[in-house]
Amino acid sequence: MTGRALKRGMAALVSAVLLSAWTAPVLAAQPPERSRPDGVEAIVSFEAGRGAEALSEARAAGGRLVRFLRSGTDALVVFPAGTKVSAVRERLAGRGAVESVAPNGVLRPAWVPNDPLFPQQWALSSIRAPQAWDLTRGSAAATVAVIDSGVSLTHPDLAANLDLAHDWDFVRNDATADEEHEHGTHVAGIVAAVANNATGVAGVAPLAKVLPLKVIDRDGNATTADFVDALRYAADAGAKVVNASLGMALDPGVPDEAAEIAVLQHAVDYARAKGVVVVAASGNGGGPPVWYPAACDGVLAVSATTREGTLAPYSSVGPQVDLAAPGGWAISQLDLLTGGIVSTWGTAGYAYATGTSMAAPHVAGVAALLLSLRPDTAPEEVEAALEASARDISPAGFDEQTGYGLVQADAALNRLARVSRVAGVDRYATAAAASRAAFGSGESATVVIASGEQFPDALAASPLAGLVGSPVLLVRRDSVPTATLDEIRRLGATRAVIVGGPGAVSTDTASDLAKAGLAVERIGGRDRYETAALVAARVLASRAGTATVLVARGDGFADGVAASAPAASSRAPIVLVMPDRLPSAAREALAAAAPCDVVVLGGEGAVSQAVFDEIEEAPGVVSVTRWGGVDRYETAATIAARALAEGMIGDSLVAVASGADFPDALCGGAAAGRKSGALVLSKPSSLPTAALGFVSGSLTATSAAWILGGPAALAWSVQADLIRAMP
Repeated sequence: MTGRALKRGMAALVSAVLLSAWTAPVLAAQPPERSRPDGVEAIVSFEAGRGAEALSEARAAGGRLVRFLRSGTDALVVFPAGTKVSAVRERLAGRGAVESVAPNGVLRPAWVPNDPLFPQQWALSSIRAPQAWDLTRGSAAATVAVIDSGVSLTHPDLAANLDLAHDWDFVRNDATADEEHEHGTHVAGIVAAVANNATGVAGVAPLAKVLPLKVIDRDGNATTADFVDALRYAADAGAKVVNASLGMALDPGVPDEAAEIAVLQHAVDYARAKGVVVVAASGNGGGPPVWYPAACDGVLAVSATTREGTLAPYSSVGPQVDLAAPGGWAISQLDLLTGGIVSTWGTAGYAYATGTSMAAPHVAGVAALLLSLRPDTAPEEVEAALEASARDISPAGFDEQTGYGLVQADAALNRLARVSRVAGVDRYATAAAASRAAFGSGESATVVIASGEQFPDALAASPLAGLVGSPVLLVRRDSVPTATLDEIRRLGATRAVIVGGPGAVSTDTASDLAKAGLAVERIGGRDRYETAALVAARVLASRAGTATVLVARGDGFADGVAASAPAASSRAPIVLVMPDRLPSAAREALAAAAPCDVVVLGGEGAVSQAVFDEIEEAPGVVSVTRWGGVDRYETAATIAARALAEGMIGDSLVAVASGADFPDALCGGAAAGRKSGALVLSKPSSLPTAALGFVSGSLTATSAAWILGGPAALAWSVQADLIRAMP
């Protein structure tokens, strides 16, 4: 898009050096995977001098020795096909001679395409696309609509990736979006030129589809009407990403131009509502303002960088710039060969060009990679992953020149891959989804059952789940949902422990579980306080030494569910109290737990200082501390941070659940505890400051995160907040 900025109409111009179509011998081929035995390989580590004993333990778990490794304390063992290494690890590690069990993964070199011009595609290295290709190279499901000058429909490096069932020419109003100006072909090649075909170049997302939509005529101009029609058409046709390497400078202070901005914004809003990521070039004005549509709300505005990673002098800049990407820079035609962006051109050729037109499709291609990895990802999540993972370039921090920085494909994929939504159509299906996230098929002989309708009794369920190695699944008072039954079958469970009395889970429901082939046990008292005390007694029956007991208010659920992850992970019972009184059942539970260290959850508004003092004076209580904050969100973050510091949980996982409704947190927290993870609570539409602080300050670059529940529980904006907060 180098050239003059037009006040009216849409302009998209490039400086280019043309190359004829050519091919070269294959440079590199993707190496085959190493052949593997018929089974699952694992590396079994053992104490020095106890190899024979460790091998015997591995054999008892179905393993067969392949060889001892040179370390002298590790062995390569193959287990029967379908074996879960995590299950073997839990069975063997730390219980005899075996210290740990790890998968024997396959290491592969980074994929290098054999396209002859690939070595000249410095831009791909700049955005780390080759590193991303080992995870995904795009997919046909991730269609990028290129709203431009049309595309050469028979170009040998593009034809296989074009969606010609839906292309449209808005200039001539026909169904063939063939090029009249080479600009669109160059842009399309940056997005998704076919890779590894020994021809020309490789696209950022070489397995993605390009939907050509022509709005630019042979003179290089487009109209607002054609563009907004094309944008709406792209959304209706199912495009996941739109690239708009075109634009015009508009002044919102001028009434006519403000009206035109409104027309563009309405079209962008329509596309966003359809789940489309809209990417646009910031413009080639060499300074403010950012051109429209890039300046519209909800559009990823992209400025251009040079080969050296600095802002290209021609880039339009302003507060709307979100990201930067390679656009190249050259002061002569010869410079284009080293500083320009090479891509497809004409019917079968290639050319070097510069401009923000070249920068935007690099970002659109990375967005297509993200959506290939996670097709159901919302635009907010894609944008958050791109922005949070960008490499900051001068000036430091977010700025009006390069936004969050230079887009980085592999880091964006890593961000997105580390954050997943664990959800079902309702609370029962979400509980089952949490179970699937934590347990493999056949991995739990016992399930803990709680009410999904009246769940005060269930507040005590998570430490019991940790004790018996089980998820917490939900039932209705008078029936067992299909999702729950299906998950019980998948787990291979033969036993169910109901937490709560018949008022919470009826005898008919217990009978239905028995009819499903489960041996059913109930732990339930006359009220929530007695139920919690009974569960605590069960959990503490096999303990040795001083126990840790968590105390939470029983007439509110937030603090109790916030502790569900560390309670499950460390098998610390949850005893319920009233805000201003210590019930007799709780008093008896603390006495039975002696000696014990007590952690009171919540501030004094949740559990009063008088109750705290009464607990402190109870016989057998060694110490009492309080983990609380000014509200439920700060309390949950405090619990997570203190539990991490005390070693009750690890830093490999955080689960985020609604602080307004609690079934998802209850079951998801127990599942996170299975993974030694943390749980924090969120508002329905934004991640609170306290939760953000825990995520950014306590996790690592390898930590994963779950969003518990569907968008009705936690909006996509919460997931975007979480992606941004991840280290």
